[in-house]
Amino acid sequence: MDNRGLSRREFLTTSAAGAAILGTGSMLTGCSQPGAGLAGKGRGGGHRFRLGLDTYMLHRTLTAEDPKNRRDLWWVLDHLGEVGLTGLQIDPSHFKLVPGDDEASLERLESVVGPKGYYVEFGMGGWDHKRMARRVRLTARFGGKALRTFCGSETNTQEELANYIKWAAPGLRQAAEMTEDCDVYIAVENHGDFTSAQLKELLDLVGHPRVGACLDTGNSLFRKEDPLECAKVLAPYARSMHLKDWFMTHLPDGTPQWKGAVLDEGEVPIAEILTLVAAHHPDLYIALENPVQPTGDEAETVRREWDHLVASAAAAHRILADL
Repeated sequence: MDNRGLSRREFLTTSAAGAAILGTGSMLTGCSQPGAGLAGKGRGGGHRFRLGLDTYMLHRTLTAEDPKNRRDLWWVLDHLGEVGLTGLQIDPSHFKLVPGDDEASLERLESVVGPKGYYVEFGMGGWDHKRMARRVRLTARFGGKALRTFCGSETNTQEELANYIKWAAPGLRQAAEMTEDCDVYIAVENHGDFTSAQLKELLDLVGHPRVGACLDTGNSLFRKEDPLECAKVLAPYARSMHLKDWFMTHLPDGTPQWKGAVLDEGEVPIAEILTLVAAHHPDLYIALENPVQPTGDEAETVRREWDHLVASAAAAHRILADL
């Protein structure tokens, strides 16, 4: 997923943005209570979105080969407040940074995010019902609203996508049934794989109220689908969101080529999509996931990732305030 030949699958393996209104929710240890601590309303009073970060936006920072360039999850948490963000969605490629079966790390995470009122959501890929159930309960423990998962990528064929719809539905339904006591949704992302119609087909096939969509504002462009039209289909199903803006072109053979952009400076109508979603679900936890392409200079890429996050967070706060 890169102008320099990296696929999305390979990519997976300054002023502050302004103060956010923090909630006062405490850490959850079970699945019987909802997450607490919503952000304040916009000027129009039409939403209570809460803005966080999907760690994939700092992928190169978290996985840098040179230790001098690499940062860890604890560093990210220390700096979230500088850009007015109040939570994390942990990308599956970074899950090892807080192992799901390492209680000591989870307790350390609680000690860091609890006093700040931050939430944490644990993402994954695929539809293994046991793994989903485990991460749904972790998300509930840390005050999150949704477990984000995905089925494929922009490289999948239509035959593969049709099989994913068939195979994923039973696993998603079973995981939801196993965690019905949790006030947490399973949110399937349009990950450059499904069109909005295909993802709607999957969600309708699952047919469980706790399974919805993670609406990524930019990924529909992989499939040459207009982002606003995609949002019109998926907004009623949205239980999580990724805020992304970029420019997309396609080679003669159909291979997508993207170029990163600060929110509201690319070809994605961010404000219009947020307005659509707010009409259906005004209290979502939304994650910035707006990547930049790496260059051969790792230190430069890491610096640019952070600058891009600062600029995109500032833009997101401005857009949300104007809704």
